[in-house]
Amino acid sequence: MQVATTLDKRWLMDRLRKYCTADLRSLDDPDVNERNLIFALQARKIRVDERFFADLADELGLPFIRGDQIESKSDLAATLPYKVLVENLALPVDWSDGAVKIATANPLNRPFFAMLEKLVRAKVELCVASIEAVERAVGKGYREVHKYRALRDLRYRNPDESAYRVLFPWQRRLIVGVCLLFAVLFIVNYPLSFIVLFAAINLIYFSINPIKFYLSFRGFRGSRRSMRVSDEDLKKLDEKTLPVYTVLIPIYHEEDSLPHSRECLQDRLPAGQARRKDTDGRERHGNNQ
Repeated sequence: MQVATTLDKRWLMDRLRKYCTADLRSLDDPDVNERNLIFALQARKIRVDERFFADLADELGLPFIRGDQIESKSDLAATLPYKVLVENLALPVDWSDGAVKIATANPLNRPFFAMLEKLVRAKVELCVASIEAVERAVGKGYREVHKYRALRDLRYRNPDESAYRVLFPWQRRLIVGVCLLFAVLFIVNYPLSFIVLFAAINLIYFSINPIKFYLSFRGFRGSRRSMRVSDEDLKKLDEKTLPVYTVLIPIYHEEDSLPHSRECLQDRLPAGQARRKDTDGRERHGNNQ
């Protein structure tokens, strides 16, 4: 690994002033030097245009990689510890025999890359990406890993609590037994088999009808039980006194459907309801749990 060391803090600050509109006076601290300046940007959450990192890569003679390109390589994030990647703004984007290609927002962090070469016993090749691109890619890579690992654990360790298997064993045996019995009856006497089949269907249908009528009548009666609430009543409500309610969402094959359902629910949260955490660490949206 060879990185040019001719850059100094002045060069970096000049480029930042060119591409960044935020207040950079906090970076004048003597403790901030060329090696940790980009880490200071990350810690202070100062957003920097991607062109700054393109100029940095060009000055150092390193390739520049865009955000969409680095996110497509996020599956390699799990090859190194999450904390190491976040703290050093680095992400492996290619790993082959004798060489590992690292996308980083701070290519001047030479001690870390020297240590990494000794650790992996391979040559480290650097390319430059923006802070936001590296953080997004690392987060996406580890999010996917933990998401599917948790869902697989639910499926294999607690199959009774998973929706992956739709039927209980006795239900499957009952269905298979009925089908075999009907097949045998069809071979022996096919007219009788159809009589039995349609009789069973009609019996089930007419036995369910009373329940449907009961639910319909209860629904019509309940629809007239309404209560008018004025704006003044709503303003007097104390949010802390409202009950916590739980919404149960039946899902099928949760390993495939749960991530999509979660994203859809987050997109449909009412505007202005910020995500909060209770004292026990659980996340809530407003008063919804």
